[in-house]
Amino acid sequence: MRAGEGQLYVKEQDYFHLRFEDLAYVNLSGTQEHLKHLNQGTISLWFCPSQEPPLGHQILLYIGNPHTPDPTTLQFGIAPWTQGKGEPALFYSINRNGAHYSPSAPLTHNHFIPHHWYHLAISVSAQSLSMYVDGVEFPTIGEGHRPLSKSFIKDLWEGNQAAPDRFFLGRRDVPAGRDMSMDGALDELAIFNTPLDREQIKAIYQAGRETDLRTIYTTELEAYWKLGEQGEFPTVHSVGRQDLVGEFIGSQHPSPLQKETRQSLMFQDGQGQETPITQQKGTTQAGQLWGQKGENLYFNEGKVGIGTEDPEARLHVAGLARLHQYQGARWVWVATGNGPNEEVHFGKITSRVLRFQKYQAETALLIRYSDTFRAKGISASQGRWTIKIDDLDAKPAPIYKDYYAFIDHGQFTEHHFPGSIQGTAHYIGSGEHEISIWVGDTSNTAGERDRYTGWSNSTWMIEVEEVMLHQLPSP
Repeated sequence: MRAGEGQLYVKEQDYFHLRFEDLAYVNLSGTQEHLKHLNQGTISLWFCPSQEPPLGHQILLYIGNPHTPDPTTLQFGIAPWTQGKGEPALFYSINRNGAHYSPSAPLTHNHFIPHHWYHLAISVSAQSLSMYVDGVEFPTIGEGHRPLSKSFIKDLWEGNQAAPDRFFLGRRDVPAGRDMSMDGALDELAIFNTPLDREQIKAIYQAGRETDLRTIYTTELEAYWKLGEQGEFPTVHSVGRQDLVGEFIGSQHPSPLQKETRQSLMFQDGQGQETPITQQKGTTQAGQLWGQKGENLYFNEGKVGIGTEDPEARLHVAGLARLHQYQGARWVWVATGNGPNEEVHFGKITSRVLRFQKYQAETALLIRYSDTFRAKGISASQGRWTIKIDDLDAKPAPIYKDYYAFIDHGQFTEHHFPGSIQGTAHYIGSGEHEISIWVGDTSNTAGERDRYTGWSNSTWMIEVEEVMLHQLPSP
C-alpha cells in the first residue's frame, strides 16, 4: 500500500453498544416472517458478559411459539455444560413438531471474562454446523434426532403447527416459569443468508466491532442490527436486505446505550472509502506510526505529521506502509519443583500444576512435562500419565505416555522411568487456564496399578508455549 493510493491517519470515534440487565430485551415479534425463507445461514454477534463465571444461561437470540403442544423454538446463546462446575458451552437449539436438534460447543470454566467483548457465531448448512468464539471453531456435540438439513429458521414453519409468534434478542419466553434472559451487552448482531466458512468468520472477528459489516457484505447480509446506534431508540432497526423493526423493553434510566470513545488507525483510499486498521496505536522509538490487530503489526516507513502551514490538514503518510508479522516474542510459562513424591494411583496429581494466561484465541499450545514415573509390582504393571487443560483432555487428541513393567519369576521389582511427555493442544480460548497431570490405567487395564510420580523428590517441570498459527510470509 503506497501513500499515493491513500492516506493513513488516526481517527477518534464514539462507539455505542446496548446493555441488557434486569430482564431487559429487544422485542422483534412480528418480523420473524421476513426470515422464514432462510433454510441455511449464519448468526454473528458481539457479546460482553457483566458477571463473573459461571455465567449460567445467557439467551442471545430466540424465535418461537412456546404455547403450542410441542413448543416451537430456535435459540442461540450460552448455557452451563456441566452442572457441577458450571463450565459454559456455546449452544444452539431448534425444536419443531416434536423433533429437536441441540448442538453445543463446550468451553472452559473461565473462558468468558467480565467486561470483555467476544465474537460469537454459528454457521448452519444442510451438511454441517459450526460454532465459533473469537474466530476459532470449537468442536460441537450434538443431541437430538432432527436432521441437520432441517435446522435453521425456515424449518420453524414446517408442518401444521402454529407458526412462531415471537422474536426476541436477550430473552427466552417459555411457560412454567422457565423464562430466561441475559446479563451483559450486545452489539453488531447479524443474520446472513449463507453459511459463512471458517476464514470468513475469522475475518469478521479480526475486523472488530468498529467495522460496519455492510462494507464487507451486501447481498449476503439479510438483517444487521447495529445495536449501539442511537437513531430512534428505543426503536431498533435492522439494515441489510430486511428492515426489521423492534423495541427495547426495559429500564432506560440510566440509558442502556453505553458509549466508548476509541482511537482507530484508518486508511482512506482515493475514493474516500475509510477502512479501520486497528483500535490500538502507538509510536516506535524511531517515531513511526504503528498499529496492532491480533498477531499483525502495521507500520508506515516514512514521515508522519500534521502540516504546520495548515494545522487543519489531514495527517499524511509519506512513504510506504507495510504489513509485518510480529515474530519477536515467545510466550512461555514454566512451573517446576523438587518433589514431592506423589503416591497417586488414579486421578489428578495436585502438586503438578501450571496456571497461565493465554493471550490469543487462535493460537495453539505446545506443552511439555518432565518427571520421574514409577510402576511397581510383583507382576506386570502399567500406568498412563496424561496432560490435561482445565481438567479436560487436549484437542484434537489426548496427550499422554504409557509406562509398563514386565517382571519375570514373580520377583518384586521397582521401575523408575525418567521421561518427558509432549504434545500440542488446539481450540483453547484466550484467558486463564490450568495445565495439570493425571494418572490412571492404560488402554490395557490388566496388571498391577501401583504408581508413583517424582520418586525421591526428583525434579519435575511443566512448560507451555503459546504457538502462533497462520503466519504470514515476509513482504
